[in-house]
Amino acid sequence: MASFQALGAPTEAAVVHIGLGGARVDVGDTELGRLDLLDAAVRLEGLGSTGYLPDVFRDLASAELSAGNLAAADRAGQLSLHRA
Repeated sequence: MASFQALGAPTEAAVVHIGLGGARVDVGDTELGRLDLLDAAVRLEGLGSTGYLPDVFRDLASAELSAGNLAAADRAGQLSLHRA
C-alpha cells in the first residue's frame, strides 16, 4: 500500500485496502476488515473517486452481517446500491 502511495497512485492504494478488508471479512477477521474498508471509503471519497464505493459498501454489508449487526448491514447494502 505504501508503495502505491509513494508512486503517486492513491486510488490503487485504496483498492488494496478494499481487497485486504474483504479478505479479512471472508476469513472472519471482521473488525480489522471493517477498518480497512472504512479507510478505503474515506480515501476514495477524499479523492473524488467513487467507482469502487459500491464494492466497499457491499463488503461492509457483509462484515456487518457476519458480526450480527443487521441494521448496519442494511445501511451499508443500501449505500452500495445507491453508489452503483
